[in-house]
Amino acid sequence: GGGVDALRASLEQQVEENDRLRLELEALDSRCEELGNELERSEHVAGKLRLALDNGAEERAAARHSGEGSGDTEVDLTELQLALVDTKLRLATTEFEREEALHEVKQLRARLDKANGGNMSVAKEMTWLEVQYTETRSELVKLTHRNAALEEDVKEMIALKLELAEAQARLADLER
Repeated sequence: GGGVDALRASLEQQVEENDRLRLELEALDSRCEELGNELERSEHVAGKLRLALDNGAEERAAARHSGEGSGDTEVDLTELQLALVDTKLRLATTEFEREEALHEVKQLRARLDKANGGNMSVAKEMTWLEVQYTETRSELVKLTHRNAALEEDVKEMIALKLELAEAQARLADLER
């Protein structure tokens, strides 16, 4: 009855919560993948900027060595250095966001695992209650049949007692 219905409702709520957690986990997994891709792109850009800085430094050294002073090279190198710093900052920010997302994924998975364990205990209890209900129902059917048989026996005993009383009354009448 009520206990099984309450457990069933509780199990349905847990299943809904698990579904919600799974969707949230999928979204976080997707976000982690996006952040990983963004990290790769940022690392690629940083690599290109480092290479451009190295080439620019070589050009500047060659220009100094040959006696040519190039202000354009200095400006270009400064811009490249600023772009590299900006890229490194974005890279660090993205890495931090990714670590946070991975941590959140780990927490969600733990909650989901815990909820699944709770579902199992509710399901086990429901199964036990259903077995108890079935056994009790079976016992009730047996007792109902036995009660009906006993009622028939009581009716037969009453009929026999009536016959006995009538026979005793006739016997008493005959003996007088």
